[in-house]
Amino acid sequence: MTLEVSNQAARKEPLFVLYGSQTGNSEQSAEEFCKQVAKTYTPAFFQKHNLPPIQVETTCIQLDDFLELRRAEFTKCLVIFVSSYGVGQAPIGAYKFRSFAEKLLERSDPTILKGLHYAICGLGDSTYPTYLKNPTTI
Repeated sequence: MTLEVSNQAARKEPLFVLYGSQTGNSEQSAEEFCKQVAKTYTPAFFQKHNLPPIQVETTCIQLDDFLELRRAEFTKCLVIFVSSYGVGQAPIGAYKFRSFAEKLLERSDPTILKGLHYAICGLGDSTYPTYLKNPTTI
């Protein structure tokens, strides 16, 4: 028996995949992640697991562009791929997002990110002691 699901019947769920990359590794990882999500998490996948069909719509975008172009559009789920540069600084395209994250840390409101599910993949060279400083801050 073949299970077929119409994409039109599926609920659309946005997934923002953000990246900050100095050398291109984080960007490449984010793009590959988007391809794998689109390939794996189809409406048929969800229905096969007795769940309502969902069409996951990925958007791969640089961290600062997410703030500037998308105005930090609310989404239920974010996935971030980011590295550190130099001695723990943000890489190209992640300076403003890093500053935004630091300002969030200064706030004492624990509900500011309520309802947001996120994952972060910190990339870097572990021979440097600050290689995860930027991902940890974000």
